[in-house]
Amino acid sequence: MLTKSRDTRPFFLYLVVPTPAPTDEVTMAIKATYDDKYPVTTNYYWANIDVNMTSTQGDDTWTTGQGPAGFENSLILQQGCMSHQKWANRREACAHNPNNCTNGFSFSIWARIEMEAIETLFNGTVSTHRRYILSTGGDDQGSPGVAIYVEGHSLHALVSTGAEYWDVSVVGQVISQEWINIGVRWSKTEPFEVPGSTKTLPGLQLYVNSVPLARVAVPAPAQAAVKAILDPVEVMVGCHRTKDNLAYRDFCKGEFDELAMWTRLLPANESIYFLGGYDEQDKETTMNSLLDEFQRCPKCRTDAKMFRAAIDRVEKAIKTPPPTTAPVGSTADSGGAETATAEEAAAPADLPEGTPLASPEEVSKVRTLVDLVKMMTSEAKDPVTTEELPLFLSLKQVVGTALDKETLPQWRNIEYTYKEEGGAASVVTGFEDWALELGSNTELKSLKDNLVHHEKANNIEMVLQRTANFQIRQKPVLNYPIGKTGLNSVRLASELFHNPDIDACKFVGVTVVYVFYPTLGHVSPQRYSKLDINAADTDLELEGGVVSTKYALSSDNPELVANCSPTAEQLRKYPLQTSISHTNPVKAKRGILFHEGEIDTGILRRACVWWNPDLSDYGGWDTDGCKAVEYSDFHTRCACAHFGQMAIMVQKEPPKIVDLEFLWLKIIKYICYTISALLLIIFIVVVIKIKALHEMFHLMRLNTAIGLLFGSVLMVLTDIPEIRADRHTCTGFAGGIHFFYLLAAAMVTMEGIADFISVTSGAIGGKLKSYVAFSWGIPFLSLGYAMLMHLIDYGTDPRCMLGWPDQVKMTMFLPMIVLLVFTFVMTCLVSCNMQASRLRKENIVAEQLTVCKGYVFFSFYFFCTWIVGLIAYLRLGLSIPSFYPLFQILNSTGGIIFFLFCGIGSERFRLLISGKSDLRKKMLLSYTVSEQLSESQQNLVEKEPSRPATPEDDEEFDPEAMGPRGPIVA
Repeated sequence: MLTKSRDTRPFFLYLVVPTPAPTDEVTMAIKATYDDKYPVTTNYYWANIDVNMTSTQGDDTWTTGQGPAGFENSLILQQGCMSHQKWANRREACAHNPNNCTNGFSFSIWARIEMEAIETLFNGTVSTHRRYILSTGGDDQGSPGVAIYVEGHSLHALVSTGAEYWDVSVVGQVISQEWINIGVRWSKTEPFEVPGSTKTLPGLQLYVNSVPLARVAVPAPAQAAVKAILDPVEVMVGCHRTKDNLAYRDFCKGEFDELAMWTRLLPANESIYFLGGYDEQDKETTMNSLLDEFQRCPKCRTDAKMFRAAIDRVEKAIKTPPPTTAPVGSTADSGGAETATAEEAAAPADLPEGTPLASPEEVSKVRTLVDLVKMMTSEAKDPVTTEELPLFLSLKQVVGTALDKETLPQWRNIEYTYKEEGGAASVVTGFEDWALELGSNTELKSLKDNLVHHEKANNIEMVLQRTANFQIRQKPVLNYPIGKTGLNSVRLASELFHNPDIDACKFVGVTVVYVFYPTLGHVSPQRYSKLDINAADTDLELEGGVVSTKYALSSDNPELVANCSPTAEQLRKYPLQTSISHTNPVKAKRGILFHEGEIDTGILRRACVWWNPDLSDYGGWDTDGCKAVEYSDFHTRCACAHFGQMAIMVQKEPPKIVDLEFLWLKIIKYICYTISALLLIIFIVVVIKIKALHEMFHLMRLNTAIGLLFGSVLMVLTDIPEIRADRHTCTGFAGGIHFFYLLAAAMVTMEGIADFISVTSGAIGGKLKSYVAFSWGIPFLSLGYAMLMHLIDYGTDPRCMLGWPDQVKMTMFLPMIVLLVFTFVMTCLVSCNMQASRLRKENIVAEQLTVCKGYVFFSFYFFCTWIVGLIAYLRLGLSIPSFYPLFQILNSTGGIIFFLFCGIGSERFRLLISGKSDLRKKMLLSYTVSEQLSESQQNLVEKEPSRPATPEDDEEFDPEAMGPRGPIVA
């Protein structure tokens, strides 16, 4: 990143404490408290050269590698270079032309290049071709600028003002394929000291690894006429060009990193700045070695300077990559067999599908960093001075680095493989508690002192405030960051920190820690309260940063601290109000938009959550006690009755469901649906056409058939992609499915009640209107409630089964479950009472038994079908195979089962559709009078020849006639 700074720093000092044997107690090397890193000392700085450069020249194939120990990515060039134009501030005359640098200037760059073989020095074949490491266009031919290049075995630095130039070189200082730092300092007029000499002269001096190796004081005249400088100003890495020859040329194959410039002459005692904080011992430093050192250094946890020195070394170790295995996709010499790819080797077998991959070395490095942070925060010094506090709190830089978005694969692997408690959320929780304890232990000179520490670091903004309670009470509302009321801020009521009934509370010290983590939501564990959120983890994620607020009270009287702490009632009355910005500033699908003008944002809703460490074995995000009080496209404001970490949870649009049905299953399903529809139509037509079937039970079954028919037709049509794709059409079909299947379920339940009454008391009529009213009214009420409460979610299911959220589906499934339970109970009761011998003596006609038997078989089938449907459609969080294909097969054959058992299974239905209505009448008459006839009379009746029925017979037949067992049903 290009940064600008004009800070001047004093002489850099190391105080090294001798290290004893490995088994003894050790101490850390202590650096001075000032910073020698490039971002602090430089005027212009390119940390990642590939990011800052504006164009690529020559062969544009370039890659990134790992820079020197302690630095980040480097730039690897083959036969090309990178150029950055207009990099200098217009007001910075020195950056445009060395001739304008009245105070001189200094340059630094790290390089790793391949040098010629040493034999060329002795056989006369050494190359004279220049390969430019760095150039701004300067040369010895009158072109102003700066250049660093290699020629043969010589390393050159050149500065030209146009009319004259300085050229200095050293031989044999560039070791092939090893990182070196090249530093240049120059002044045209200002004399500067030379190490080991009493003379002070202007000129050009070349450093390698912060060691001065060569110097030239007297310039040489240009070998050609003075030329114009490159305009716009340009810096090139890996090549060279001038104003009179704009072709990019003299490419240097190699690896480059950390380009830095100072628009002043660095004095000799600041030449350490060329290294940017690099230390030779960082080569051998690893996270594991630092962890071991810190374990054997008890003083490092309480000595502020040692603690700060440890942080510096940890930061460099973080940037140094661990040793890796074979590159991805490479093959090793293993007898011709290909080795596994890095992804295959790095993916433990128990990781959920879709988990981002990380190498075992990277995972181990983050795990070690977690252990190191936990160890460094395991003890808080007591007491702490105000000068020591910032040194300890600089640990936030390490914690922030551990929260980089790039560490997501490592965190996910740690959570699933090693079951780290809380993952990244647990690490920051420990850091906050430690910082809070440090703040409470900080000594204040008087009650009037107000200690405030406010700093930003990588991925962290932190505020620590320590003050007396009576000072806090002077303001009714406290804002963190202090004075800020915008995004990512917290508002606290000062009422939380005192008990009006205890006057001594005003003398209790208060420490508040506010931390904002822009990236924690990305790497934090994605575990949520299923009870409150009612969605699958795959549909949820945190959006934006995480804001954490914690407090601590301090007093010599522990009882007073307990009595003055905020109570649950106070937190409900004065909740913490947090405004958190959205990563994706778009509307959520909420409000009464329904379909017209609805915005396709991919976000169903946003909710406020807090990290609840007691939610599970490892903690999780919980909505309990948090409520969103203000919404906009850019932020959400939450009110939470909790201290701790707060964030915004986003429920995403459901993913497109993969069709889990095989082709042969689809064919069977469609065939069964077709046959079911035809049989249901036949049943409906027969019942409507035949007047003798217009009695209660078959009219109830007529309504059941209507529900099954329309429900099945709509269910089949929702397999058409065009219907699923159109939200309005999908909503209409979803409403139809909702209504008609619930109608069928309600009518099945009503018939069960009617059958139970018929087999126990003999009543077989008179309540049809009530049964029909209930059966049609229940789906109307359910559908109306769904439209009222879940209008915006209706039609969002990819299969058009109501809506995607489970709470929408429950508007149908909850009454369905209640009806199915009643159906099952009625099925059992009817089945048991049919088998009782007393039924033959009660007021029941013979054919009613066949009606009940058919109901028992179909109702049990219907019950099983929709229990499977419940599992198939609701996301219950169970690791089981999909029940959707099974439900479709059961549902598609429902019409067939209904026709066989509720249609053909009924003796009345069979006789009437077969044209044997006369035989049925005789059977009814015979059955009615059979108990009044003697055995000989019955034989006569049976032997009497049959004759066709006459109109007179029909007139004489009375449907309301009463037999010995009750009414005779026509």
